[in-house]
Amino acid sequence: MQNDILFDNIYIGHSIEDAEKFKAETYDIKRPIEEAEEEASKPKLSPQIDDETDISFTQDPIGYVRAKIDRFISLAQDDPIAALQAVPEVGGAIGAILASLLIIIGMFGLSSPAPPAKSTGKTAEKTEKEKTTEAVTASGADSGQGEAKKRAAKSG
Repeated sequence: MQNDILFDNIYIGHSIEDAEKFKAETYDIKRPIEEAEEEASKPKLSPQIDDETDISFTQDPIGYVRAKIDRFISLAQDDPIAALQAVPEVGGAIGAILASLLIIIGMFGLSSPAPPAKSTGKTAEKTEKEKTTEAVTASGADSGQGEAKKRAAKSG
């Protein structure tokens, strides 16, 4: 018999006595062996820590939390589901911390920068005036020489 087969010992017939005889020859013999194999293949859990007799939170809060976390980690290495069932407060605390981090990252990490300010009519006019001022000052080298000649002529 292979472990991958989900059912066996199928009887097809009309006789109840023959079916019970077939069951006694096959199923009744195999079932205790299969149960023993199942128990042997289950992961062994570490011994339970008695929370009430070992450490209380009021006596040593840090030691109490460390003991809970150590127990959770040792159980989670073998079977995470069993660890969550045995020490649900540690699993809940880890879940709350992860949820808080996701919320904080969502609030600050995914926020987009402010859009640039749209130009209004006044700022558009200023930019036009600035452009003409720049154009005049750029050509001011020629006009500056002319003014200098005119001044020199007036003063002299």
